Order: sequence, then structure tokens, then C-alpha cells
Amino acid sequence: MSGPYQQRGHVLKLFAAALGLIALLILFYQPRWALRRLGGRSSGILWFVETDRAVMALTIDDGPNPAGTPAILDVLARHHAKATFFLLAGNIRGHEDLVHRLVAEGHEIGNHMIRDEPSRRLDRDEFERQFLEADEALRPFVATASRVGQVDAERPPSTRWFRPVSGFTNPPMMEVIGRHGATCVLGSLYPYDPHIPSPHYAALQIRANVRAGEIVILHDGTQRGPRTARTLEWVLPELGRKGFRLVTLSELWNARAKQTID
Repeated sequence: MSGPYQQRGHVLKLFAAALGLIALLILFYQPRWALRRLGGRSSGILWFVETDRAVMALTIDDGPNPAGTPAILDVLARHHAKATFFLLAGNIRGHEDLVHRLVAEGHEIGNHMIRDEPSRRLDRDEFERQFLEADEALRPFVATASRVGQVDAERPPSTRWFRPVSGFTNPPMMEVIGRHGATCVLGSLYPYDPHIPSPHYAALQIRANVRAGEIVILHDGTQRGPRTARTLEWVLPELGRKGFRLVTLSELWNARAKQTID
């Protein structure tokens, strides 16, 4: 009797190992069919853009930070790349010069709330209060960008893009975002840089997933920001050799072949 049971146990172990391998491959390659399935459950989220142009949007969360933001901006300037910075409004005080610099250098600003705490834990009213407080803090810098022609002059001086902290949404949150005219952006190429503190790994995953219309997610901060700068130093030359450019979300959106908000 032990023989069949042993064989069955062996088969189950092989099956579990195969499922684990498939899950790892999905997490590494982040295929668009998987994102579309997620998008079907979360209406109104921008994951990627369908385009035939060789562009990818770079998004950077959690700035501004004096240890990370200048290093990131220096790398982007050397390689003529642009990014959308999802800023924590609570980090701006004392670092206004960094926000002015990134706007002056042609980068874009997105709303990433006030503090680094999961947005979905907030009830509707508190989420809306913090969303609007963050938007108000960012408004003067967005107004500056509009005066130099970096955003649509017909839009009010407000942030167009929003990303929740922790990357999870819920229906009340999405209702508030939509009512205030913002678009929720998650993204399609995430090298888990808060969890895997290796710029080598992040660069490997980004280089393995170079596709038109991807939205790359990286992070700023005292430790994460310098790692992001190193990641970009290794990634940007490779993208250039492949004919790709890293651009802002607005530029990527303008390059779309069709609407891709599910």
C-alpha cells in the first residue's frame, strides 16, 4: 500500500513545484494577460499603454528625498530620460528646491498622498481629505510646470496622476479619485525594489521586460533612492541601445494606440 501513496505524494510535490515555478515566472515577467485579469476587477486603473512607439514611462515613488532625488535626477539628465515622480506631500517641506528642480528639468509630478502608509486602510472621508491635502501641497509646483508648458494648459493646476501608497485600491478610493478628475496609475513593470534591495536584480528584471508602453515602478528615499539611481545607470544605456526612451506618464499616454484604462 505504501507504493501508490508514495507515488501520489511525489506527484503532488512535483505539481506544487511546477505551480511555484509558474508563479515565480509570472512575478518576474508580469505578463499583460495577468494585469488585464487584475484590471478586470479594478476598473479605472492604468497599468500600461498600448503603443507602437519605443517608449516606456518611468515612475518613481516616495520623494522628494535629499539622499535619493538629486542622484536620480543626475542620472536622468545624463541619459536624457524623463520620469513622473509620485511625491509624498509630507516630504516636501524643507525640500522644495528638489521639487522645483525636477519640474524645471522636465519631469512630472503625481499625487502619492501625504505619508507612507497604506491608502486602502483609510475610510472614504479620511482618504478624500488626505488626497486633497496632498493635491493642494503639490498644486504650486504643478502650476509652475503649466507655465513652462509641461502640462496641458487647459487643465487646472492640479495633479493628473495618482498612485495609492502600497499599490492597492478599493471602490470608495476609486470613486474619490475619479470624482476629482485624477487617474489611478499602478504600473506593469515592478522589480520589487522595496523588498529586494539589489539594484542588480532590479536592472535585470527591467532589462528582461523591455516592451513598448510599460510603466516602470521604482522608489526614492534615503536608501532606496541611491539604489534606484544605480539601477537606472545600468538600465538606461541598454534601453538606448534597443532604441527605447523613458518618458513621463503624460508623454506615454499621448503615444497610446488605444485607450488602456480597463
